[in-house]
Amino acid sequence: MRNSLILIVFLLSGCGAIECLDSQFEREPIQIEGNNIIEFQYKDEAAIKKNMKCEKFYDAMCAERGNYWAVREVGFKRKYRTSKIEFFANGIGNVKISQPTCDDLIENKKITLESLNVTIDGSHYYFNKTIDGIHHYKTSENIKNKPVKYAELDFELRVNGLVVI
Repeated sequence: MRNSLILIVFLLSGCGAIECLDSQFEREPIQIEGNNIIEFQYKDEAAIKKNMKCEKFYDAMCAERGNYWAVREVGFKRKYRTSKIEFFANGIGNVKISQPTCDDLIENKKITLESLNVTIDGSHYYFNKTIDGIHHYKTSENIKNKPVKYAELDFELRVNGLVVI
């Protein structure tokens, strides 16, 4: 019996059976001490401040990539999902900009304009360039029958008091 079990584990280890079995056992997330203060300021308006708490969670699924401990913002199921900073920009519309991920903050990764998701009135915009401190965004050029839209946003992003953008 023992030899059969070892043989089964050895043979099935390449097809994700172990990952599937492992993903069936729920693990409680582990709170990471402290919180990050995200400050966002658009033009000369009052800064928007948010507290961001992070936690370790066991990212498990029935897949070949394997299961592992990762970090995420408290309240979200995946590591790349984050809260959004929302505001209205005159002449532009309703703007939503994603906060940096917990992974970026904990690993001290460089936060870039390309890494922030920007949505204006429901359309996704991509970072294009920065000229004189103004960040230029545009919609995708690959959507048929839709003209490319452009937006200019003048903002600053601080994490724990340090300017990152």
